Amino acid sequence: MVQVNLQSPAADPSSTQNEIAPPGRYHARIIWTERKEYATKTGAYLMVKVALQDRYENCRAAERLHLWHSNKEVADRNENILRRICRIAGLELRQSFDTADLHGRAVDVDIDVETWTNSSGEDQTRNIIKRWHPANRSAEIELPGATQTPATPATPLPQQQPQQTETRTTDRNPGKLPSSGQPWFG
Repeated sequence: MVQVNLQSPAADPSSTQNEIAPPGRYHARIIWTERKEYATKTGAYLMVKVALQDRYENCRAAERLHLWHSNKEVADRNENILRRICRIAGLELRQSFDTADLHGRAVDVDIDVETWTNSSGEDQTRNIIKRWHPANRSAEIELPGATQTPATPATPLPQQQPQQTETRTTDRNPGKLPSSGQPWFG
């Protein structure tokens, strides 16, 4: 289990969310991390919040990582998600990790809309993160409701060809490589 040090600002900068973004993939920036106890006091989770960029800049989305869950499989699965988030954000998750290192990091996220009932019995909606991706500002991300013009395809990076081992033979020594340790130039 990784030891998570929480160094968040005193107040959640996204405590008031005015807009809900429709489901889709968005450019985002990690703005907040916080450990929250379960209401049952049987464990806790790490809340990771992002601020969406571009057209939905007033929207926030969150991921709840159940790192301190009583079920070890759940905790391990969520630690793997945290490792993925760190890798995507350009960090290495070490045995002791400070969540403040994530703050300000650019990522792309797939979000969805979740409806839930609060303690007063009122229905609420919020954006939740379904999947994390490396930030890719050069790629076109489809914004729901926006008309898109076809993007010019990017020039693909050259693929490195796997090196193939080849056995060469000569009339002198069929099927055998030289035993002298010298390079073989057949």
